[in-house]
Amino acid sequence: DGDSMALVGPTIFAVGSDAKHVVVKQHPAIDQWAGKIDRSVTNYFIVERKTGSFLDRKAGVRGPLKKEEFDRLAASLSLPSFTKTFDDLQ
Repeated sequence: DGDSMALVGPTIFAVGSDAKHVVVKQHPAIDQWAGKIDRSVTNYFIVERKTGSFLDRKAGVRGPLKKEEFDRLAASLSLPSFTKTFDDLQ
């Protein structure tokens, strides 16, 4: 989801979505201009599907979250599973 990438930032390597949310796994950039990422760190984001301005949509982003935080929210919010993984970025 291109919108999620703009809201979350590099480097997204797994996504999933339903009618209400997009879930994202991301490795933070060490040097995004050189394409260097820190694969030892995985951040999780929950993006609420919203319309409106970029700032409105940005307000619907939760994260970066650690796995434990994400797992708790995934259960309480009935979040979608990750359905697409970019193995070369994982």
